[in-house]
Amino acid sequence: MANRQSLLLDTHVFVWALEQVDKIGQTTLSLMQSGAAVYVSKVTLWELAIKYRTQKFPYETDYLLEGMKLSGFSLLDIDTDHLQKYAAVELSHKDPFDVLLIAQAEVEHFTFVTADRKILVSSYNLQDASR
Repeated sequence: MANRQSLLLDTHVFVWALEQVDKIGQTTLSLMQSGAAVYVSKVTLWELAIKYRTQKFPYETDYLLEGMKLSGFSLLDIDTDHLQKYAAVELSHKDPFDVLLIAQAEVEHFTFVTADRKILVSSYNLQDASR
């Protein structure tokens, strides 16, 4: 059986998939709907829980988990291999959530789906979510 492509969604792309799908480009949407395995990291849920608690984001974790389930996305746990890779990730900015998400994508050999220009200039395996 051939390996199917696996995608890891950046936090904003996950939110777009639930609430603003029109922000996701046609190529990326097609990729997400092509049978690729689509993952949301616990890192993303942690980041959004922090934003919810500080009233910078309107949705509780239960809503996000339900949306993830209804969308057919899988949850990616944080593994020690991801934490070991963390130190080797080089991005132009130091956002710890972005660094850990990239580390996870690298360890798992997933394509990281983002529209973040600060990440898109890097040399990791990426898909521009706006395309």
